[in-house]
Amino acid sequence: DIEGIEPFVEAMQIEPKKAPEIFFAWKAICYYQVRFAALLYALKTMFQWVGNDQLFFPTDPGNLPKQQRTDIVEERAMLRKKMRDDYAAMQNVLNTYKSSYNQFIDDSQPQAFIQFLAKADSSYLLLAAHVSVATHSVNLWQSYMAQFGPRLLHEQFVELFDGLKGIYGVEKI
Repeated sequence: DIEGIEPFVEAMQIEPKKAPEIFFAWKAICYYQVRFAALLYALKTMFQWVGNDQLFFPTDPGNLPKQQRTDIVEERAMLRKKMRDDYAAMQNVLNTYKSSYNQFIDDSQPQAFIQFLAKADSSYLLLAAHVSVATHSVNLWQSYMAQFGPRLLHEQFVELFDGLKGIYGVEKI
């Protein structure tokens, strides 16, 4: 319902029929911005663990065949890249939103925000997907860290590793 805000809808160059969808998307972006901020510390802590070659590898590698060790290293690199890419995608949407909104509010320059709102539906879906993936991966990782600590035996490591690869959609080709 845009009753009473028609001048704002017109100024933002939004089709009145599409306004409810765009405002829903804008509200969703704000929601995921808050969710991302709440998740950020845990996400960065998990990224530090994942980025550590000694921690992000089974503590008992002597029992692993050479090919399995090679596979872990290759898939670990793929997972790290996917995690970086997803994080960058989230940051990109949020930075674009914040920058365009600040230009609109602080500098009375609405054009960037108008452009952002025009793409808000796809931006919020992208943000929702990435924040959901990050939330699930952090929850899984925290569960393993609470149960076993940061140094995982092969079986524990493989369970967590397979879970993270599944959440992020990483498959060895």
